[in-house]
Amino acid sequence: SDSEYPVFVKFEKLKLPTAEVPGIVELKERIQICLAQAKNEGNEKAEIHYRDALEATVASHTVILRASDSNTSGLDGGDDDKKGKWHRLVKAVGENQLTGAGGGSYGIGKGAPFVASRMRAVYYSTKNSSNEVIFQGKARLLSHQWNDKDYRGVGTFGINGYKSVRNVIDIPDFFIRNEQGTDINIIGYNVSLVWKDELVKSVLDNFWMAIHAGDLEVIISEGLIDIHIDRVSLLSLLEKHSRTEGLIYYRTIINPTRTFTKLLPLLGMCTYYVRIEEKFPRETIYMRRPKMCVNKWRFNKTLHEPHAGVFICDDVEGNKL
Repeated sequence: SDSEYPVFVKFEKLKLPTAEVPGIVELKERIQICLAQAKNEGNEKAEIHYRDALEATVASHTVILRASDSNTSGLDGGDDDKKGKWHRLVKAVGENQLTGAGGGSYGIGKGAPFVASRMRAVYYSTKNSSNEVIFQGKARLLSHQWNDKDYRGVGTFGINGYKSVRNVIDIPDFFIRNEQGTDINIIGYNVSLVWKDELVKSVLDNFWMAIHAGDLEVIISEGLIDIHIDRVSLLSLLEKHSRTEGLIYYRTIINPTRTFTKLLPLLGMCTYYVRIEEKFPRETIYMRRPKMCVNKWRFNKTLHEPHAGVFICDDVEGNKL
């Protein structure tokens, strides 16, 4: 992203005729196979899921949750370029970023969109700084047999099945990214009546610090109704949606009982904020430079009073480690 300005992320609920979802016919076939396999194995939980997935494939329209970012560089690199951002997001499984100070935890967070899809299918679209447009779909199903061949659980939609689509003429209009950045389309979004409130809470629980720091702004949109999460609206939204999570740690940062800043032997310069207050959870959350909550730990033996802590490693070398 451009460090002078925040990253903008927009979550938007859309609808698309199910027949226009790329690869929907074959995806339906594979889901039917997975359903039959779940029945044969007596896997009741999987059977319930694949019955619902099959219903989603035959509905007239499918709900799509699109997460779009802007003021970002988009995803670069080829399908086999393990250092490229495209490979790390779409192709890699269980690989962490090897260089730089950003990145996530071994690709675990990449699996979250699939859980929110009734069909366990996600379609990615990006336009990078080289004005290259890339598109691909991905599904996570059961490992199964089809036409007497064994298939693993992760499959992709693209050129010859597994190569990403890089010619804009071959990308359906609905999925073309016109501005630099990336879209993540959750196909068959498992929407609830309170989906916006649930999404607001999730954003606030995990990204409140990035929003407070002015690094991130989020819009959650349905039709003409927008919820804008930024530094101005942060406190009121925390009080409404995240009183037992984000608000506690936000108050710890804003008004700590004590702040420690120290040059640690391996992690470099780090800061620890702690606030002692009745009914606080006796937990500390950990953040790296992206200012996202990545871990939580209890220190009952070192601090007996109810408290909350926020530990931030902002050091470049420490973030690599």
